[in-house]
Amino acid sequence: MPSVAHSRAAPARRSRGSRRGFTLVELATSVLLLGSVMLMAIPLIQFVLAERVQTDLQQFVLWELENSLEVLAAQPAEKLTAESVAATPVPEAIKARLPEVQWKLQLTEIAAAEGAPAARRLNGEVRWKDRRGQWLAPVRLTTWIHAGEAR
Repeated sequence: MPSVAHSRAAPARRSRGSRRGFTLVELATSVLLLGSVMLMAIPLIQFVLAERVQTDLQQFVLWELENSLEVLAAQPAEKLTAESVAATPVPEAIKARLPEVQWKLQLTEIAAAEGAPAARRLNGEVRWKDRRGQWLAPVRLTTWIHAGEAR
């Protein structure tokens, strides 16, 4: 029986200079691309963080204004006057976080229409300056107080 020679190809040997891994050019290109992406991402992250801080501050002011309006609306009708509302001081919590703030509360009497009870409108508005010293859009809230309403 004739013998069939099985020949296996020997694996090619690598020369001394070729190794597994990255070349210096590949590594430099990767570092350059990663650096470029980071340079574009950092300003975006800073913007997002600044907006988050501003949103948190706006929510805090809204909560404080809501609390102040609720306290005023809970007062007896005879004690609640336009002068007493306008003289309501800025809450200390707002003063502590916002050094430059405009705080305005206003009470408006609404005449009773035929068949409708008299009402009062209690408006609140708060403005403050941002980091750059520019006035931001005010936060406004309104609550209504109707005559004969149980408090």
